[in-house]
Amino acid sequence: MNTVEKLACIPRPLNSNGFNPNCALPYDLKTEHVQRAMQDFLDFLGFINQKLNTKEMPRLESFFMPANFSSMVGEYLNVTIPNIARLWRGISTTMDTLI
Repeated sequence: MNTVEKLACIPRPLNSNGFNPNCALPYDLKTEHVQRAMQDFLDFLGFINQKLNTKEMPRLESFFMPANFSSMVGEYLNVTIPNIARLWRGISTTMDTLI
């Protein structure tokens, strides 16, 4: 793989200035929750893409049509944000209560 493709496998850092700390979010969410979930997704994507790159395979986002990739991002955030918000507030998750 070429150098540009290798570099593309490492996500750019999330710009925290791109989040409006004064926005109104439901369910006591904070912009920090959304920011953390987005960073988790970038870490996930970087991990997957770096592994694919070791096999000289294209990045994950090139496997999907744009709408499907967007849907995957949305679903990842949909699952991740509530977990981050619970942990942030010190509320145990379902798995914690089962143990």
